[in-house]
Amino acid sequence: MSLNNTQNRAAKASRLQYLWDEHRIAASLAFQRLMRQPYQTAGAILLMGLSLAMLLFFTISLSKAAVIQNQTVHSSEWILIPSEEGVNNIEVLENQLNSYLDKGLVESVEKKNAQILMQRSTTADNPNDYYINHEVTFSIKTSSVLKSSQEHNVLMNQLQDNILIKNITASQESFNVLHTIVSLAKITIISIGVFLVGFVLLITNYTIKLFMDRYQQEISILYHLGASREFIRRPYLYQGVFLGLAGIGMSLLTTVLMRFSLVKPLSILKGLYGSQIAQITTIDYQRVSIVLGFVLLFSVLSAYISTHKWLTRFQLLRN
Repeated sequence: MSLNNTQNRAAKASRLQYLWDEHRIAASLAFQRLMRQPYQTAGAILLMGLSLAMLLFFTISLSKAAVIQNQTVHSSEWILIPSEEGVNNIEVLENQLNSYLDKGLVESVEKKNAQILMQRSTTADNPNDYYINHEVTFSIKTSSVLKSSQEHNVLMNQLQDNILIKNITASQESFNVLHTIVSLAKITIISIGVFLVGFVLLITNYTIKLFMDRYQQEISILYHLGASREFIRRPYLYQGVFLGLAGIGMSLLTTVLMRFSLVKPLSILKGLYGSQIAQITTIDYQRVSIVLGFVLLFSVLSAYISTHKWLTRFQLLRN
């Protein structure tokens, strides 16, 4: 039993060593082939890098569009109309609203139209009598402490449940316009992002196809010697990996250079618009990492599709 276990471990180690050597040789061969065609390789990397840099820019813009969309709610102005009980207890209502101010949920509380109107009675008994009507409204401006539209709605519901408040009117015309603009911008950004991803895949596909055309005689010899499709395909898959990694590195470098070039104008905007610009110019590294990870995966997938199509066509021509 001990001898069998030893033999099994030795066989497993031998298989692992064989797989390691296969992949190491394939990766080395792929790198050498890329270096033999420096202009073609550099052109592909440059195109991929610039495309991915734009993709990162649009990804960052997309993630920050939601921030702008939510933060526009924070600048909305609400007009509160007291109920009859609220009119009779106007100081109590004012103190309640000021408590929201103390908690930082609203930026300002302003009493408006505080006046006493003499209105004619509409009752049939005393048609000529007048009564006093307190025409008082409050204007509040919500605070940036509210980080989402959900928190905004919670505050709205709290105020609506207050028996001292009859009605709330939210002045959100500018919000609705900006909401539409941001929604259209998000659709445009997603469309451009999909186009850029497709462009990166086409670059990888076309580059791998050119390399396989260049080494067609070598592939023919390998087929004649009985090499499998997987063996022939493996170096070109590693070329897809190397092209993807080089494109990602180029895109990150381009993005960093773009950010450095925009430091001064962004600092001016930050001084004018404060925290919103600061949040918009902050990179979400987790989102960027996910996007670049998918780009690398798509690059390998594109290389696989390209080699599969090329080898299938090559076999048909040989037969």
